[in-house]
Amino acid sequence: MKNKKFSDVFGEIYSNNHKKLEELRIIALFKCIFLYVIAIIYAFYILKYTAKYLEDLSIPLAMLGLIVAFYLNKFVVKEYAKEFKFNVIKILVESQNDTYEYRPKFGITEMEYSESDLERNWDEFESEDYIEGNLDKNVTFKMAQVDTYDVTKEAYGKSRKTIFSGLYGIITLPVKTEGTLTINGNSAAREYLESRINLESQVFEENYDVLSEDKIWALQVLNSEVIENLIELKNKISTPIKIKISGDKIFFRLEYKDLFEPPKFFNSVGFETLYKYFRTINIPVYLYDAFADNLIDISKKKEIENVDNSLNKDNKTELLENDEEIYFTTNKTDDDE
Repeated sequence: MKNKKFSDVFGEIYSNNHKKLEELRIIALFKCIFLYVIAIIYAFYILKYTAKYLEDLSIPLAMLGLIVAFYLNKFVVKEYAKEFKFNVIKILVESQNDTYEYRPKFGITEMEYSESDLERNWDEFESEDYIEGNLDKNVTFKMAQVDTYDVTKEAYGKSRKTIFSGLYGIITLPVKTEGTLTINGNSAAREYLESRINLESQVFEENYDVLSEDKIWALQVLNSEVIENLIELKNKISTPIKIKISGDKIFFRLEYKDLFEPPKFFNSVGFETLYKYFRTINIPVYLYDAFADNLIDISKKKEIENVDNSLNKDNKTELLENDEEIYFTTNKTDDDE
């Protein structure tokens, strides 16, 4: 699988799409300004020249113009975002290697999100900006923007409160792990949990909390190399990340509002924005590099150990059976004969 450097991708986007994106941004900006100007002129006309005829209806009609302009601007923003994703995000994703695929209108399923058990209660679920691909011959991943909401019914409808908004993903390994391990952002409250594991790295302890019922296995997973990789990951992405290892999967999620959306109309698409998205797309790679080799090695060693134990058990059973046969044969009495 051939990966491109960010400098190459940045150059490709700027040489091929920057001019087009700038034109689309400026057109979208002027459309929004034009709609609001028309709405303001309309409101001014209603209030100044028709108020005495319309009486109590003048203010609602004036407000109606602004509301219509607001919703029309949403369509302008949506169209610009669509072009941005096609001309920027798609290139950023699919340039990583030839197995990556980006589908902006699709998302992670609610069942796939529930599988991790990282969040248990929500009323409404939405997902888009789906990305999938191979990290190695037998290692796959999928991730997407996820939004969950708490919904409260009210007299005139319902209100939604955002519980989580960000990136959620699943890395599938070719082996199954024997334990479950959760890595959270650091929290003083978690220090009192029995399942919390203390590690020797002070820098790691300042940034992460590790929870596992199987402490011996967890310490095998979090060897010095893995700890260093996770500290490096923290330096690459400033947003706290939550990781869970269970079975043959590595689950991860991090809060990230407006994932893969274009900058505001007044800002051009620059190096900093694209580099931030480039690093976000590479989070599965960072996690694979941090964990995969060690997890696979531990699982394979455990499988070999289980096979050896099984063989030893069979041999011991056979020896015991032989010993019993010899004992009863050599200790026969005359009456037995």
